[in-house]
Amino acid sequence: MEYIFAAKAFTPEMLSAPSVKAAIDETCRILTHGVDSAIKREVPQELIDHLHNDTFLFSGFKTYHEAREISALLLDTSTGSFKNFDKFYEEVRSIHERYNQNYLRAEYNFAVQSTQMAVRWHKFEQDGDRYLLQYRTANDGLVRPEHQALHNTTLPIGDPFWNDYTPPLGWNCRCTVVQVNRGKYPESDSAAAIRAGEEATAKPKQQIFRFNPGKTERIFPPKHPYFPKGCGDCQFRTERHLGYKPDNPLCQACDILAKCMNDATIEEHRKAFDQLVKSGNYTDLEFNPETGAYKATHIGHISHDNPNEQRFFSEQLSATQLEKECHNILFRHGYTTILCDESIETIRGCKDVALDLLVNGKRADIASIVKESQYYRNQLIKKNGQNNKFNHLPYVEKKADTVCLYFHDPKLYNAQKVIDGYQGLLDFQYKDESTGEMKHPTINVRHVICVINEGNGRVETFDF
Repeated sequence: MEYIFAAKAFTPEMLSAPSVKAAIDETCRILTHGVDSAIKREVPQELIDHLHNDTFLFSGFKTYHEAREISALLLDTSTGSFKNFDKFYEEVRSIHERYNQNYLRAEYNFAVQSTQMAVRWHKFEQDGDRYLLQYRTANDGLVRPEHQALHNTTLPIGDPFWNDYTPPLGWNCRCTVVQVNRGKYPESDSAAAIRAGEEATAKPKQQIFRFNPGKTERIFPPKHPYFPKGCGDCQFRTERHLGYKPDNPLCQACDILAKCMNDATIEEHRKAFDQLVKSGNYTDLEFNPETGAYKATHIGHISHDNPNEQRFFSEQLSATQLEKECHNILFRHGYTTILCDESIETIRGCKDVALDLLVNGKRADIASIVKESQYYRNQLIKKNGQNNKFNHLPYVEKKADTVCLYFHDPKLYNAQKVIDGYQGLLDFQYKDESTGEMKHPTINVRHVICVINEGNGRVETFDF
């Protein structure tokens, strides 16, 4: 308030001013507390980052609108001159109470409910279509009638109903979604459920809640009035798209907030990188101040460079050299990549299974494709088995769900073969030696990162 009074104006560029940025950070701190308090189980760091980023963006736009309202009170319309500070201060107090007490309380509760749903949805996706999903209200006298109409709606995870009518469906909504066994409840009619969802959110102010926090990895409605019109269609985190208009002050504010968020992320990564340096346990350390990406190799990472090790591509490259090529290409393309400690032993003195890589926080093992006849399917089956063994170790907290395929020869890369190879993993069966039955393994691979040695290198990702 004091900053705006002194400036006698407010523009999007002022969002990066220390006093305004402090207001954004404080709002974000409060809402982030709600987000973090709702994460009760292990979820990928990437999901947490997306939820935190969305919270910052929401906080930034909230502060922008609050500042615009404050600046609108600067002029005395009856005289055309600026108000004195005391009068300005008294009028601004009502804006403060509305934004930072009334609105913030509802937004905090929404952040908690929305995060709980995003975390639940992540678990639902891991289980696939094994269960049906059921919409449930708190089922008491405080439930809104339009929400009660959705109670016990039971549909598969892939039904379009869940795209728009996953709770929370409003401020202070207490509804949730649970998994139920197939056959225990009758499956609902999808079209009827969607009509009930439309009725539950029919009012213009209710329509913003038609989104799925888990599928979009967003805490707040993409079409919330804080955001620019069309922002729900703007792929902010990856590229400017349909909603972005350079001459729109809100989009200009978005640019400023994006830079603030990017600077904060780079600073966080710099601190993490400095910790690796201080530990003395890493070599081949490099930090990119433009992207915030860094690379490192743990001193316990196993080398396959001795003369007796197998070599590839006309006996020119060892497995370790291929691994390092993959490592460097990922780093050049903005990925934080760490070649991990593979020397860990159990208390029994037996060596535990170890995975090669942390890439943007995801545990992964590298498989180099070295010849035309090599089936991607077989590599995915092998690495899926390694991930399973790793995930069952008692001290493992960050579960492995990723495989990195490296193509030193770019002619060996084929995107369709990745898709077909993953289907082969899903179809794979093995014989249970104790029962003689054919079984499917637990499928933990959800992401395949393909690194291709072409030009400066390129990276293709597949999410399954």
